[in-house]
Amino acid sequence: MKTIHLIAQAGLANRLRAWASAEWAADTHGIDYVMTWDVEDDVMPARWDELFTNNIPAPSADIATRQTVRLEHPNFIDLDDPEIGAADVLELHTYNAFSTDPATTALHHRFW
Repeated sequence: MKTIHLIAQAGLANRLRAWASAEWAADTHGIDYVMTWDVEDDVMPARWDELFTNNIPAPSADIATRQTVRLEHPNFIDLDDPEIGAADVLELHTYNAFSTDPATTALHHRFW
């Protein structure tokens, strides 16, 4: 896997937990990450750039054509899983914090 594509969902705090997890996982494992921050009128009516001054890494136009594994709301991601390892993109649709370390998953999740 070469890229984590986080599709942040729900309200602000939920999205920030997911973003922090994606940033940590990418940095820890030396892989790229990008994030999609869609406006949802009922729970998150603001774009990233309306809230923060720093830019988020946005997905490239070709990301939809790359081999992708999609996960919904994971608490733990096994980066050694052959299906995940063979994909170009790990697409995460989540509002959760998550971990790539099975030893810290339960503890990590309790804090969030």
